[in-house]
Amino acid sequence: IDSKKQAPTTRAKAVKALGDVVSADHRVLDYPGMVVGVERALQDDAISVREAALTLVGKHMVQDASLALKLLRMVIKATEDQGSSVRRSAIKILRDCALVIPQEHADRISEAYRAILNRSTDSEESVKGIVVRLFKSLWFDPVAGEDGLRVERSPTERAQSLAGLATSIVDASSSNSSNTRNLIDRSHPLIVLLSDIQDEVNQSKRADMNREELRTATALLDLFMYDNGNSLTYLHAMYALVLSNPKACIPESDPLRFLRALSPHLRRVPAVEGSQADSRPHAEEILYTLGIITHILGDMEEKRALISDIATEMTEDLVDLINKHRFTAVVSAACECLAACSISSQTAAARLLNVAAIYLTWLKEPQSHSKNLPRFLFIIGQVYRFGIRLLGQVEAYLTDNPTLARTLTPRACMNTLSGFWSFNLDGQPALVSQVRRSALESICQVMIASPLVAMNRESQTQGIISKALSLSSPPPMKLAALNGLIELVQADAHALQRRQVSDDRLQNGRSASISGQATVASENGEGDVSQSSAVLQNHWGAILDLASEAYPHQKAEEQTLLAIRRRILFLVEIAVRDGLVGPWTTVPTLVLFVMDSMQDVSTRALKQLKHLSTKYSQYIDVGRILKGIKDSYLAHAKVITKRHKDEGSHLPDCIKVSQSRLKVLYRDIICASRSKRNEFLRLCIRSFKGEIVGLKQPNSRAQRASSVGGEDLSTYPHSMWPWFALLVSSIPFKKVEEVCLVIHEIDSLMALKMSSIIAELHEFTESDMPVDHPSVRECAAKAKILCILFRLKIYLLKGYCISSERQAVFANSTKRMSTGSSRGTEGPSMESAVHFNQKAANSNDILHKLYAIFDFKRASEAAQPEPCSLHPISQGPLVTTPLSVLKELYHELDTANVDHGTDEFDPMS
Repeated sequence: IDSKKQAPTTRAKAVKALGDVVSADHRVLDYPGMVVGVERALQDDAISVREAALTLVGKHMVQDASLALKLLRMVIKATEDQGSSVRRSAIKILRDCALVIPQEHADRISEAYRAILNRSTDSEESVKGIVVRLFKSLWFDPVAGEDGLRVERSPTERAQSLAGLATSIVDASSSNSSNTRNLIDRSHPLIVLLSDIQDEVNQSKRADMNREELRTATALLDLFMYDNGNSLTYLHAMYALVLSNPKACIPESDPLRFLRALSPHLRRVPAVEGSQADSRPHAEEILYTLGIITHILGDMEEKRALISDIATEMTEDLVDLINKHRFTAVVSAACECLAACSISSQTAAARLLNVAAIYLTWLKEPQSHSKNLPRFLFIIGQVYRFGIRLLGQVEAYLTDNPTLARTLTPRACMNTLSGFWSFNLDGQPALVSQVRRSALESICQVMIASPLVAMNRESQTQGIISKALSLSSPPPMKLAALNGLIELVQADAHALQRRQVSDDRLQNGRSASISGQATVASENGEGDVSQSSAVLQNHWGAILDLASEAYPHQKAEEQTLLAIRRRILFLVEIAVRDGLVGPWTTVPTLVLFVMDSMQDVSTRALKQLKHLSTKYSQYIDVGRILKGIKDSYLAHAKVITKRHKDEGSHLPDCIKVSQSRLKVLYRDIICASRSKRNEFLRLCIRSFKGEIVGLKQPNSRAQRASSVGGEDLSTYPHSMWPWFALLVSSIPFKKVEEVCLVIHEIDSLMALKMSSIIAELHEFTESDMPVDHPSVRECAAKAKILCILFRLKIYLLKGYCISSERQAVFANSTKRMSTGSSRGTEGPSMESAVHFNQKAANSNDILHKLYAIFDFKRASEAAQPEPCSLHPISQGPLVTTPLSVLKELYHELDTANVDHGTDEFDPMS
């Protein structure tokens, strides 16, 4: 099963043969060598081999609980395989293993089900179909009994199954158990799965499905009321059901049952003096209770008279939560619930306006309430975010008090909040920073509620967000602005989904009263989704620029800047998915994130880049990929130089991380087509041309392609080129053509300038010209690039055993293609596979030495300080004078000129 020596079909047959051995005695799987071999087969390049390996272990895992527990993680990892057939097999194995594993290992059963559920968002419909059918039968359908008959599981059993998995997923996704977690949203795999289950049901069986969902939800409510020890578990499942289908919690015989049962639990406000850890479970229980009530109220808007009384009863409890609760997540949910109540209850509407008026009044006296300003700003933002339906028409509602109405309009509120961007208080810098951030977050909330207010020419909103996203802005401000933009586009997607549901109701003959309750636009463009996308597009360039700068100068910034990179990546995913920006604009940023040292960022970026490569292949051009790769150097250089200065110890080898990332990028994206692969390899070498020739503007098609948007790649620091050559040396070439193409481009470039640069070097070393003369520095930089290219060529010749005959055949074929001739000498095939010689790989050390051999800052860039210049990784900088550097460059190139084109040159000499 060695992928370097055997064909895929041979390897697959070998794995199947191992299966016959295991069938004879499954104890063979206990051998360490067998497990290692299976793991290696599961990582094979060929899908058929990976599927055969999975079938091998799966057949025995479903019969042996101990073996299932031992190999479960291996199969879970296979659910993320690139091959859809492998993912399908892994899901089926996990499904069967969950039935075999004893209940005392419930955590492992939940782990298997979580892995299956995470494929509910799979891009392959056949995989999603398996997941949907599995959980539909588990939660809402009859299942096979032990006697083979079809029996129906009780609603309580189904409710407990759903609750256990829901809580397991919520707990697994929680990053910090000491803080109250936000509600899961509609993009969560559990919500997507429940929605897909409903969509799969035929119209003729929809009533039966709704009835089963209602039974499960009712069982969850009963368990919540009588099982106080696990009440939060049942709330998780109940919220997931109501978010996917609110009708599941609205029985036709008693529509207010859930509201009556849940509303008393809103009064359980934890004591402020209590510890955060003690009050968190209570806060989370209130949070999910509020979420369930809000969605039920939203679905029952057409029955205002029915819910008016209970909405009025909850009003004071909600106001108490807003005023007194210590957790911001609960305060936000209470504001949303109060806004939902205000639609049906005049009392709730009056209290909502009263809350807004009180907090706006306090904000106009900042010196008197300085310590509470962050909380006041947060509450105002949430009140306007969810109460815009009422506050957007406050002048029509408060006709008897026009003065108060004018102070409560969204535009007046935005002006008040904008004033806090320049808030200052002597001697309290921490409070000032917190107030400004809270003001920015509240500005974003009002912008989400009314994008038209933010787009108004008189508004300061766009300028404030631009300043927050600027490179000089503090990281917390950048993070707050990014979170606001993410919520903005997500709110648009949610609004669009609500309109689609309303349209479906009209088509099904249901009441159209919801459409009649929508807010009437009072200005041109109000309610237009394009307003939100315009806000994002105004700041899109700043967001992409921020991606390359979101790397820490100081160790204390690491976590905040990592969060910024994750939010930028999330925003890119949403913007591309919803068609808000051109997909080509995201390519350099995604490549930069693929090269990121954090595995989760790299994996997500690669997944998104694969999606773009499949859907928009014409936009994934090589020039943008190269730009992202080179931008990653600046990010890594910043991290390494700062850590070296702070810690003064051995530096981390960022080259290994970059090389491993490039291998995956080359295999999965660049090699998608032969033309793209060859263009990438050409431009990798031609990128050096600007450094050697000294071109300031690209004047050829190839140069324009390698400098996206007219950018001159020679603006990158000189110290990047040894790093880039090391990356090129690590590319996993599979065919002779690839290696020969790189060598041919190096030969062409060296033939263009080598003689003239050698002559210049000889002249400078023999003359009395000062070594800091601009001409000397420029010549030294060009000579450095040629040395790097020559060493790279020798490394490839040795490592891949490329003979002069093969290289000559490639050069001749290239000439024939350029002249249009089809005749030529026969020679070794360029399509044959090529394997790397591991012994020659040891000579790669010469490239690492070249990476560190010269003190570039002193030799070639003495007059141009370079803050991002990388120090040597494995050894200290070579202490040498500028003159000795010139002589060493001259000797290197003179030797290269003599031995140019031969494969006998010893790269270690």
